[in-house]
Amino acid sequence: MLYGTTRAQQFDYTNGLRLVVVEDSSSPTFAYQTWFRVGSKNEEKGHTGLAHFFEHLLFKRTKNTQDGEFMKRLEKAGSDGLNAFTGKDMTAYIQSLPKKALPLIIKLESDRMQNLVIDDKAFYSELAVVKNERLMRQDNNPDGTLLEALFALAYQVHPYGWPIIGFPEDLDAMKPEHAKKFYQENYTPENAIVVVVGDVNAKKVSELVDHAYGSIPRGTHKLRTSPPEPPQDKPRRRVMKVQISTPKIFIGYHIPPVQSEDTVAFEVLETILASSQNSRLRKKLVDTGLASDVGAGSFQNSDPSYFLITAKLQEGKSPDDVEPLILSTLKELREVSLSDAELESAKNLIRLRFYSSLEKLSGVAYQIGSSEVKFGDIKRGFQTYQEQLDRLTPEKMKSVLTTYFKDEQRSTLVGEVK
Repeated sequence: MLYGTTRAQQFDYTNGLRLVVVEDSSSPTFAYQTWFRVGSKNEEKGHTGLAHFFEHLLFKRTKNTQDGEFMKRLEKAGSDGLNAFTGKDMTAYIQSLPKKALPLIIKLESDRMQNLVIDDKAFYSELAVVKNERLMRQDNNPDGTLLEALFALAYQVHPYGWPIIGFPEDLDAMKPEHAKKFYQENYTPENAIVVVVGDVNAKKVSELVDHAYGSIPRGTHKLRTSPPEPPQDKPRRRVMKVQISTPKIFIGYHIPPVQSEDTVAFEVLETILASSQNSRLRKKLVDTGLASDVGAGSFQNSDPSYFLITAKLQEGKSPDDVEPLILSTLKELREVSLSDAELESAKNLIRLRFYSSLEKLSGVAYQIGSSEVKFGDIKRGFQTYQEQLDRLTPEKMKSVLTTYFKDEQRSTLVGEVK
């Protein structure tokens, strides 16, 4: 399959591991990313935060490396962008390296997939780090506090309502045996995709990966199926007082999973509402002095997802001044079709951002990894996506807004100054 001047090659191994390689000799470097199909939605009630916890723990000691050795060896080899992130549906580990470091990263990554040491020292030292991170990002951060409350309001049953970092009481109750079980069940080859993009030979990469990962046994655990969220049949609303300088408002709507053909419509809506200087909410709220900032966007999760609109108000302004304008803007879009010109302008901006994300090797790897996790299909993240964007019409946009942006599907969280 072609992406510009590069070709993606896919290799599937008997233990379930998938490898995707894109040869690109434009720079003597490569991006190496490992994507696991496990996120916060795969946790159990009472054990939230485990997926994110491994974002930290996987950098600790293995049976073959000492604590800190993983990062030291990669830094010595010239690693750049060494990082990891956890989402509601996936966890990814990413780095970029000079081409000569390919055998090293394959050795280190395959080692920590099967040989991680989860002893009391590693567990409790990283648990303290995670608890401190929660204090900074959630408990002592007004935006984190408000977003956590918004998702708890919007999701009554589905684990998307849980914070990725975990609830405080669950972190307090977490034990090494919980982490060991989670590692054994989820960090298995059939649950992983390795993506390599750069100045490499695909056949050579495949041979190295087969040698390093091929003996890792396939797991027996099946990913936990999340309970479906019941349809929301009336608006929900909550007002919270938090330590903020000016009020904030969050308005959200339930939308279908990312696999839906309507996903491109939500990206267009994000652009029309808040992603450019000429966007509708920016004109109505920021340019008029009601708000200092606005935002909009969909979370694009693998289960039924969420579209969120946010506004940070100017000093002295009330949510009562802003909320009616947000709702009236959505009503206008439901009742009056977009012009061809406004729709095409939004599409062009989306295309620009998408192709700009492919300018770096790491960006290509990211798009491949996320496409594999979300769709199980690289083509869906590239070619099919563009085809769906091209087919999107003003009439389809109107239909999408009418279907998903109903009053009864809305949850509103207002953050007031404490």
